[in-house]
Amino acid sequence: MKKRILLALPAALALASCGGGDTDTTDQTTTPAAQEETTTAALDIPMDGDTIGPTAYGDTATRTVTYTDGTVETAIILTGWECGLDADTANADLDEWDDPYEMPDGKSLCRATIRYENIGNNPNSMPEAPTGYTDTEGRRYQQTADYDLYVINDRLMTRDNGSPFNPGDTWEVQHLIEVTDGITIESLDWDADDTGAPTRLAVQ
Repeated sequence: MKKRILLALPAALALASCGGGDTDTTDQTTTPAAQEETTTAALDIPMDGDTIGPTAYGDTATRTVTYTDGTVETAIILTGWECGLDADTANADLDEWDDPYEMPDGKSLCRATIRYENIGNNPNSMPEAPTGYTDTEGRRYQQTADYDLYVINDRLMTRDNGSPFNPGDTWEVQHLIEVTDGITIESLDWDADDTGAPTRLAVQ
């Protein structure tokens, strides 16, 4: 089930162990059906295609994902990365009715700037958000399921872009990742696409 404008939540642990256009809404592709929330945790199951290294920082990765009503092809480039950010970064643009994000002790935020281009022939409601990351020790982590941070990331995805994400559209968005102190991220990751391999973008 898809929430009204919210990003698709990360998939369940067993599944996640793999790794502004116009306003025309004709035949837009929907996000996959209901996915479970999980907490940020290291995953000890090897990801699908774990021999595939991350795409170099600033280079383009492509994803092909088939939904019930069409296939969406997306080019993704990581154009910015910074870490060591506090909760004020996440709460800077909250609306008055939003609950602020409260960062747990021992955590900090990283902020990715991601450029998405719809290079296929079908629209989607919005681009796919990252579902996790890999650290420099090769450990895989699921994206945090903190609901307030989830809402903030949704706003960062949609605030400067018209929906849906149409063929030919390019969106540049920011995305926040909650990270445990002492962990150094190697790549930002998306779950496996139609090729059976995850998409991994090196952060530096």
